[in-house]
Amino acid sequence: MNTVLLILIILASTLAASSSSLMYSTSSALDSFIETSKVADLNVTLANTPRYNTAVQDWVKQEKKLEAAYTERQISLSLEQITMPEGRKSFSGNISFVLATIPEQVNRVFGENNEPYKLQPGELGLPASLMLSSGIQPGEQLMIQFGGNKRTFTVNGYFKDAFMGADLLGLKRILLSTEDFREIEKQLPEDTLMNLWSFIAVPGVDSTEISASFANSDLPVNFEVDKALVTMTYMTDRIISAMMFAISVFLIFIAFLTLRFTIVSTLQDEYKEIGVMKAIGFRNRAIKQLYLTKYTGLACLGGILGLGISLPLTTLMSRRTSQYMILPGGSTSIMISAVSTVVMIAFILLFCLLCMRKINKASAIDAIRQGQTGERFKASRSIHLHRSRFLPPPFFLALSDVMNRLKSYTSLILTLILSTAIILIPVNLTNTIVTPKFLEYFGTVGADFYTKSVIAEKTVEQIRQERAPHATPEGSGLRGHACRELCGIDQIYLR
Repeated sequence: MNTVLLILIILASTLAASSSSLMYSTSSALDSFIETSKVADLNVTLANTPRYNTAVQDWVKQEKKLEAAYTERQISLSLEQITMPEGRKSFSGNISFVLATIPEQVNRVFGENNEPYKLQPGELGLPASLMLSSGIQPGEQLMIQFGGNKRTFTVNGYFKDAFMGADLLGLKRILLSTEDFREIEKQLPEDTLMNLWSFIAVPGVDSTEISASFANSDLPVNFEVDKALVTMTYMTDRIISAMMFAISVFLIFIAFLTLRFTIVSTLQDEYKEIGVMKAIGFRNRAIKQLYLTKYTGLACLGGILGLGISLPLTTLMSRRTSQYMILPGGSTSIMISAVSTVVMIAFILLFCLLCMRKINKASAIDAIRQGQTGERFKASRSIHLHRSRFLPPPFFLALSDVMNRLKSYTSLILTLILSTAIILIPVNLTNTIVTPKFLEYFGTVGADFYTKSVIAEKTVEQIRQERAPHATPEGSGLRGHACRELCGIDQIYLR
C-alpha cells in the first residue's frame, strides 16, 4: 500500500509541475516572441509601382498615429517553381510563398538556438513549419525556377518566424542572402515585384486603428495582416496548451480519487491497531499525527521525485513548440514547477487529513471489530424487485447495492466521468478545428469551393491585354479591379 501511495503521489506531483510550467511557457511565450521579433503593428503588401509607392509615402506623412514605416522588397513564388529534394514530400498546395531577405529592423527571425538568423550566398532558409511538414534536412538541395532560369540553393536550416510562422497563416516567406536576392531581382520585370510595408504605431495606439486608417486610402492590397491577427494565428497552439493543462488537471483528480481509496483501505486494514491505541488511551489527534508523519514522508519523497521527472517531461512536451517559437527559459519555469509541487504536497496532506475523519467516529470496540456492526445489507428503498417484470434478480441486487451505497461508489463514478472527458475533449477539439466554420473566425467567407490562388510572373501590360475582352464594369471599385488587374487573380465563391 505504501508503494501504491508513493506512485500516486509521484504521478500527481509530476503532472502538476509539468502542466503548470507548460501553461506558463506557452501563454507567456507568444507575447514575448512577438515583442522580441518586433512584429509591426500593420503589414501590407502592394505591387511595386511608382504610383502605389508614392501613395503610401503620402499616407505615412499625413498619418499622425504612426511612429515609423519600413519597406522590404519581395518576390512572389508558386509551388510549381520549387523542386523538392528526392524522397521529400512537397509543400502543401494551399500555401503561398514569397522570397525575401533576412529582415533587420522589424518582423525579425531567429535561428534554431534563438540566435539572429544568418545566411551565406548560395544558402536558403525555410520556416520551421515547412521543414517539419516536408522532412527536409539542413544541407539538402532545393531548386527554384525563375522564368527560364534555375537556381539551386543549399538549405541552411529552419528559422523561427513570429510574423508568418503560424500554421494557420497560408503565406510563408523563404529567405535568401542579400546577394542572391539582388541577382534574382535583376532578372525579373520590375512590375512583378512587391513591396512589404511595415508600420509601427505610436505607443498607446492599437494596431486595428492603423489598419482602419490605411483602409481609407483605397489601395489594392495583396496581403494585409496586423499584430492582432498575427496573435490570432497562434490560436490552435493556445487551444492545445489549454487542452493539455485540462487533461493534466483531470488526471490529477483521478490520482486523488485513487489516493483516497488507497488511504481508506489502509485505515480499514489497520482498524484493529487503531482500536488498540484508543483502548490504551491514545487520542484522535495523536493517532492522526502518527499516520500523518508517514504520509508527510511519502508526500515529500514523491514530490521530489515528481519534480525531477517533470523537468525532462516538460522539455519533451514543449519540444515542438520550441521549434518555431522562443520559449522563456531560465529559473522562472523551474520555480513555477517547484511551487506547484509544494502546493501539491500541501493538498495531499490536507486530503489525507480529510480521509482520516473516520478515526474520530470509531470507538475502541468498533475499531477492534474493523468498523463492522454485523449488518451487511440494507433494504432497497429506491427500486423493488416485485414491481418490475423485466428486472433480473442479479441485476437488481447489483443496482440496489449501488443506489443504497452511492457514497461508496462516488470515487469510481467520478473516475469514469473524468476518464470519459479525457477521451472526448481531444476528439471534440479536433472536430472543431477541422470544421469549415472554423475558417470564419479568421474572416474567410464560408463557401463550398475556393479557387487556387496563383500569382503569375507577368507584366501589367500583358495582364491588361489578356483581360481587355473581359473588362469589369464601371463602378466595380478601385480596390477589387486593381487587385485583379495586377495579380491576375479572380476569387470565386460558390455557395
